[in-house]
Amino acid sequence: MRNQYIVSLFMIIILMVSSLLVMPFLRQAHADILTNALNQRIGNYNIYMRTVPPNPVAGQSTEILFAINTVNGEEMVDQPIAINITKDGIRQEATHPIFVPYGHYAYKYIFKEPGRYALDIGILNDPDTGENITFTFPIQIYDPFGEYFAFSQASPYSLPVGYIVLIVTASLVVITILISVKIRNERGRRTSVHHSGAS
Repeated sequence: MRNQYIVSLFMIIILMVSSLLVMPFLRQAHADILTNALNQRIGNYNIYMRTVPPNPVAGQSTEILFAINTVNGEEMVDQPIAINITKDGIRQEATHPIFVPYGHYAYKYIFKEPGRYALDIGILNDPDTGENITFTFPIQIYDPFGEYFAFSQASPYSLPVGYIVLIVTASLVVITILISVKIRNERGRRTSVHHSGAS
């Protein structure tokens, strides 16, 4: 029985360590740009934007993915755009005109500190009006620990990894306690039976 307790405890430790090691890889998963993307429509344009990882971390590279198309579903080919990133009204990044091939683009950026940023994607010289059209998306940047407990802006109903790990860990702790209590009770019964037999 003692061997079973040791094996159970060893398995629990392995599961806890494995779940903690898997967490960094979960946030690097790529998916289709339109899956869990934020969407805005202005005039004749739709823009879909998402980040990889979904909950960006300060000091780590973040990939900003977006797709631009018309309300009719046509992709904008070689449409010039500009990207501006601001925090608390202070500009952090501004690009020169970028030509978006086939309506899709990926932009890599390292956010220096946690907080709420504004991402402006400007369509330059709109073919229909000749004016610039700006789409603004909020991006929340987390510290390295906080991202695991952050709900995705695009998919707020999915449970963050940190809560899943806490639930699994708490369940394993409860199981460990129940096993140890059961072992103590069996030892107590054996001892009482032994003493009864001896008397």
